[in-house]
Amino acid sequence: MPATAYPVGTSRRPRWTPAWIGLPDLPAPYPALVATRRRRHTNPIARVSLPVLQRLAGDTIDRWHTDPEPGRLLPVITLHDGDVHILARFGDRDTPVEPLPPDADGLYRIAGPLWPWIVSH
Repeated sequence: MPATAYPVGTSRRPRWTPAWIGLPDLPAPYPALVATRRRRHTNPIARVSLPVLQRLAGDTIDRWHTDPEPGRLLPVITLHDGDVHILARFGDRDTPVEPLPPDADGLYRIAGPLWPWIVSH
């Protein structure tokens, strides 16, 4: 079972707490809900609204264009025709990582090794 999956109706289901999330090289903070009992690849699991996701998309592409260490692996969120994708950009190459559909609450779950969120409550 993937790290972000959980059986419904069990004690393993995450509880979501309002928090602020950020990454060291993004203009943060971003409002989110953070899973209190779950992590993916040791990083916090965050859920954000579409307006926050749109802000993250702009900030991740800006970071990629102005990266002081060109050539490092950076996650980038893209929005095209209503579809959301996460890409791993390395230099001038894009590698699709995953599509990002909204969950049942209309929020977008962002987690994994590319997203070492710094969380504050």
